Amino acid sequence: MPGGRLCVLALDLSPRIGFAAGAGARATYGAKELPWSGRNSGPAFAVFEEWLGGKIDVFRPDLIAFEKALPHAPKDAALGEFLMGLTSIARLCAGRKGIRCEAYHPATIKLFWTGFGLAKKPAMIAQARAYGYQISDDNIADGIAIWHLAKSKHGDPVGAGPLFASKPRRRARAAA
Repeated sequence: MPGGRLCVLALDLSPRIGFAAGAGARATYGAKELPWSGRNSGPAFAVFEEWLGGKIDVFRPDLIAFEKALPHAPKDAALGEFLMGLTSIARLCAGRKGIRCEAYHPATIKLFWTGFGLAKKPAMIAQARAYGYQISDDNIADGIAIWHLAKSKHGDPVGAGPLFASKPRRRARAAA
C-alpha cells in the first residue's frame, strides 16, 4: 500500500469494461471496449487479459474488485458465460501477481452508491456526477462505485463521503 493507502483496481466486467483505479482520494477512470460479438469470446478474452495486465503494471493494485457475475443473470446465456469468463481471467491475472480479489453483489454496489439496491443505470451515473466525476457511461459509473465501495470496506475514508452519509438507505420491497 503506497503511503499507507489501499490501491484498488475496480472493474465493471462487461463487453465495455468500466474501471476506476488508484490509492488516493480520487480514482483514475475510463473504459475499454472488448471485441465481443456474442458468439466467439476468445478474441475478447485475449484483449481483456492483455489490457488488464497493463493496468496491473501501471497501478500496482493491492486489491482488484469487481461486480460478481451471477450465473443465472442476465437472461442472455452467451452474455452470462462471457461475464463468468471475464471474472475467471481477472482472478487469474490477480493470482499471477499475488493480488487479492473481491467480488461484490450488484445489489450491494447499488445500495452503497445510491442508497437503493435496485438502482438503475441513470441513478448510478447521477451519483458519480454528484461526486464530481465527469462521466456519461454507466460502465464507468459502476467502476467508480465499486472503487469507492472497496476503499470504504477496507477503512479508507474516501469511500464514505458526505453523499453516502446523507442518503437514507432504502430496502427493496418483498414480493407480495
